[in-house]
Amino acid sequence: MKKAIVTGALLITTFGGATAVGAAAALPAAASPGCGVTIHVHNKTNSAIKVQWDKSDSRADLFTGPGWWKKLGSGSTTIQASSTGSKAVTLDLSCSTKHQYRVHYTQGSSSGYAYYPSASSWTTKSSFTVNVK
Repeated sequence: MKKAIVTGALLITTFGGATAVGAAAALPAAASPGCGVTIHVHNKTNSAIKVQWDKSDSRADLFTGPGWWKKLGSGSTTIQASSTGSKAVTLDLSCSTKHQYRVHYTQGSSSGYAYYPSASSWTTKSSFTVNVK
C-alpha cells in the first residue's frame, strides 16, 4: 500500500512498512495583486510639454539588481506651464518593492526624461510628483 502525506515542505511516503522522506516542491504563492501608483507630473518650464506614457517607464529594484524598464501605459498628456497632470497605473509587483520612474516628455522639437526619485535612487511611494524643469 502506498500512502503520501504532505506536511509543510516535506513529503512523507509509506511503502508497506518502510517510510521515505523527500523534499516537496513549494506550492506557488498567490499571484500578487500589483500596486496602484499615481504619477503626477509638474511642468516647471515656461511652455507646454507633452508626456508620452508609451515612452515612460518604471523598473524594480530586484535581488539581482535593477530590473528591465517596463512601459507605464499608452497615450499622452499635455501639461501647460506651471501646471500638473496625472496618470494612475498598476505595477506588476507589490507596493513594498522599490521602483524608479522615468517620464518621457516633449517640448516643441526637444524631448527628454524626468526621473523619480532620481536616476540613482529608489522609492516605494504610491503617489509622487515628477518635476520637469
